[in-house]
Amino acid sequence: MKRTDVEHLVRQMAWPEPPASLRARVLADIPIVEQPIAGAARVAGSQDPARRPQIARETERSGHGWRRAAVLVGLGILFMLGSCTGFDVWANRQVEAEIARIEARFGTLDEKTRVPAVPAADNRARMVRAAAALAVRLQDRPYHYFGTPVPSPVPANLRAFAEANREAIRLAAEIRNRHQSNWEHKPGVRGDLPWTDISILGDALYISALIEIEAGRADEASSLIVSDLGIGASMRQEAEFWPSNEQALLATRRLLTASAPSKAALKEVAWWLNENRMPDGMRPRILARMKQGHEMFARLEQGDVDRDTAEIVYPESWPDWPSAFIGIAAQIGRPFVRTAHLRYLQQMAQVIELESGPRPRPVLPEPPPPEPWAFVDRLTHRFADGAWNYSDAGDDLAAELGAAEVAVALRRFKLDRKNYPDDLSALVPVYLTRLPIDPYTGQPPAYARQGDGFTLRAKASSPWMTRWRALEWNVPK
Repeated sequence: MKRTDVEHLVRQMAWPEPPASLRARVLADIPIVEQPIAGAARVAGSQDPARRPQIARETERSGHGWRRAAVLVGLGILFMLGSCTGFDVWANRQVEAEIARIEARFGTLDEKTRVPAVPAADNRARMVRAAAALAVRLQDRPYHYFGTPVPSPVPANLRAFAEANREAIRLAAEIRNRHQSNWEHKPGVRGDLPWTDISILGDALYISALIEIEAGRADEASSLIVSDLGIGASMRQEAEFWPSNEQALLATRRLLTASAPSKAALKEVAWWLNENRMPDGMRPRILARMKQGHEMFARLEQGDVDRDTAEIVYPESWPDWPSAFIGIAAQIGRPFVRTAHLRYLQQMAQVIELESGPRPRPVLPEPPPPEPWAFVDRLTHRFADGAWNYSDAGDDLAAELGAAEVAVALRRFKLDRKNYPDDLSALVPVYLTRLPIDPYTGQPPAYARQGDGFTLRAKASSPWMTRWRALEWNVPK
């Protein structure tokens, strides 16, 4: 298209009529100036003396708005800091008050003083540690494990296992000559307590006792059972250890049902059974566990987080990096950490009160799993997880030990009187200082004479536990 054609089309277009003011300006030959943009108009208007006060007021109002916003933000920050500080102080006072109440009831919570020092020459734990260092595990399987109860006769591979541990068993016999225990555990040091080796040593003693019973050497079997009971007695004040004497009690049951130990051997077994059956049951172990958790919380509040604490707080993390991260987070959220600390102490104290109370004890329901967003509840649960099971485990062990102690006393009674008694009360005070109480009934174990022998029954926290513990005794003679 040519330029002339374009011009012709433009002339033919319908253009709007210009306003009258513009027409007048054109006729008067007044120069046409473009209207300024809004920002320029404001700048130009600011030069107008009549508009300056209005613009100043608008500017002042705008500045006041920003200052008010800054003041409000600052006050909000100060309020939050003040609230957090107040919450922190309040939580700290609550923790201190709970510690004072617990220490007045149960003694100091200082973890370093949980087990009194004992002379090295009279320390059972040192002898157990030395014997366990010589323990040799089963060689024919990837993991050291064999099912219980062990069949009779003892299988060949278990006999070889007992023979391989002969030196460890010989050294373990010295446990019975020592009367005090302190594992001298260093808090916070991983791997300081050789639990696996001690478990292997206990298994070796158990299998060796069964072999001696089959061979008709009842007193030698009794000595091995006593060494195993000595291991359990050495660990009863340690939070990290569970008693290793369940198998010793199974061996004691087979000793009475399948052999005839002497009066002296039975008297020694009875003494060590009583040594394991403390009047307070699991209370020392629960208290030691509470001291350990209290110490971890105290360090967590200061941002001092070691690997053990990090794995409790955040077990899914890698073991190397989370400690510093958790330490900083704990210091920032210290009021919440202290609140969790308080709830932990309250829950553990409740468990100890329950354990120390009369039997049968009331059922204390375990708190439900915390919600994902409940930080304080989740942290409390991390440290107190499993504490509610301590009372059941303690009562199961007490029932088992009590039944074993009564059974041994009955056999001693028969050796002296030629017959078993008609009632368990006849065992007191010569053979028992007092009758053991079944924690689940509040009464002594159920006893009945059965021909030339007797039956003895104790209960457990659940029926399936009866299969794994020495709670049912059928002694034929």
